[in-house]
Amino acid sequence: MALKAAYLPEGGIELWDFSEEGGGIVRCYPDGKIELFEVPQYGGEERPWGYYPTICAAFAEAKTWT
Repeated sequence: MALKAAYLPEGGIELWDFSEEGGGIVRCYPDGKIELFEVPQYGGEERPWGYYPTICAAFAEAKTWT
C-alpha cells in the first residue's frame, strides 16, 4: 500500500490508496472524526461509507471492496 496524502481546507488530512478497481478515501478531521468514502472504479461521485475508530479500520473496510 502506497498512501497518498493531502491537506483539507478545514484543517484535516485526506489519505487514499487507489488501484484500478477504485478505492477509498479516508478523511481525518480536526475534531477527531475519521470518515471513509468510496470512490467508484469508473468515475462518478464519491459516497460516504461511515465513521471509523481508526485509520487502519477504515482502510481495512475499503480493502474488502477490491
